[in-house]
Amino acid sequence: FTLIILFRVMYYLHLCGFIIFVTGINSEIIEHYRDAAFSSGSAEGECPEPGDIAPCVCENTNGSLSMSCSGIQDEDELARVFEASYPSREFKKLSLSMYWNMTVLRNGVFGDVKFSHVSIVSGALETVEDYAFWNMSTTLRVLELQINNLRTFPFHTLTECGVLETLTLWENKLEGTLPQIVSPSLKTLYLGYNSLTGISHGAFNGLPKLEKIALNSAGYELKNLPK
Repeated sequence: FTLIILFRVMYYLHLCGFIIFVTGINSEIIEHYRDAAFSSGSAEGECPEPGDIAPCVCENTNGSLSMSCSGIQDEDELARVFEASYPSREFKKLSLSMYWNMTVLRNGVFGDVKFSHVSIVSGALETVEDYAFWNMSTTLRVLELQINNLRTFPFHTLTECGVLETLTLWENKLEGTLPQIVSPSLKTLYLGYNSLTGISHGAFNGLPKLEKIALNSAGYELKNLPK
């Protein structure tokens, strides 16, 4: 009788173990297909509707998104482009050129759309407001603003750009003395062909990773240099 009970207990445990094992497999299978279905339905690497962002154009290269904008009329049109619905909000690069009536890069103009490389060149840009790139503090690695009409730049905000490695500001109209620049990540700084006349003492002491700097003056003389 005892042997019969023991046999039944062992059989029951074996059966339960089998059921648990099978149930575990089923759970894993269900989990797998559920994740696959979720991934296939996600918006990663998906461009917005072309008409919503015109005159800008979005390009998807193997899931890597980039956007190019040529001929933006003014600040309002740029703001409208980034008020559109974006299925994916992380882009590799933004290229913007020939914007003859856009003079200000407004605070928060890009909404919640993020880029790792921003190139805004060959235009009439005069002012970059302090928080124009506020949403890209963890993504922006390259910022190019050359061949514009910038007289000032919010260098003090670079402390918040935690991964920025390259800043290009050559051929603008930056004036006066270059202030101290602080950035934990900046490696390359291009400031040539501006109207700078001096560099403040310790201007680059706050750049622990700086590897390259260009200060060509193209006719402008740097008179006040730190000793």
